[in-house]
Amino acid sequence: MQVALTSSKKLQEYHLAFSSGDGYNVTDITKYLQDEVRYLNDNAIQMTATVRLGRRGQMVLPAEVRRALAVKEGDELLIAVWPGGKATMIRKPRSFAEALAGLYGHLWKGIDPLIYQKTERETWES
Repeated sequence: MQVALTSSKKLQEYHLAFSSGDGYNVTDITKYLQDEVRYLNDNAIQMTATVRLGRRGQMVLPAEVRRALAVKEGDELLIAVWPGGKATMIRKPRSFAEALAGLYGHLWKGIDPLIYQKTERETWES
């Protein structure tokens, strides 16, 4: 299984945003991981590392990977397994709600929210 470890500035900002302690659900996790995979497809991977699984399925992340991901002992990681024997590993967010806020903001660029709201309300009344 290939494990992609991400540590871009954008993703580090997402990780820092996970601080409110809110709950999360599978849909939020999936959307977040899909965004990460899209980012990986569009950008060069910062590093790769080889790890070996121990008898009980344990693996040790190399020090340079831990530094790049800003993880330490006791941090939890999420692993999403994709078709084709690939996986994405990220630090478990504390709050997906905060991390996903503004995720699709690029879809609204150039749209005035007040005009959009007015237009939408007019369609309700028709």
